[in-house]
Amino acid sequence: MKRIVQRGLYRLEGAETFQFRYHFQTLGVFEWRLRTVWKDSFLRPSLYRRLQALQQRSRTGHIVVIEPVRLSILRKR
Repeated sequence: MKRIVQRGLYRLEGAETFQFRYHFQTLGVFEWRLRTVWKDSFLRPSLYRRLQALQQRSRTGHIVVIEPVRLSILRKR
């Protein structure tokens, strides 16, 4: 994006930042999402073990994934 703005092809009109939040009731549902939707994502084994331990301690706890997003608004010159 930086290159096309520098070349004068587009003008940056604005930018917004926000977060997508995903809530998973169980580790199994989260794993399913990783396998079927976020196929290029992975969990480090240490993080996976930590999630397992936390879920065993609190069956009512949820897994929350917060993904920062930046949306740039460009106008063609």
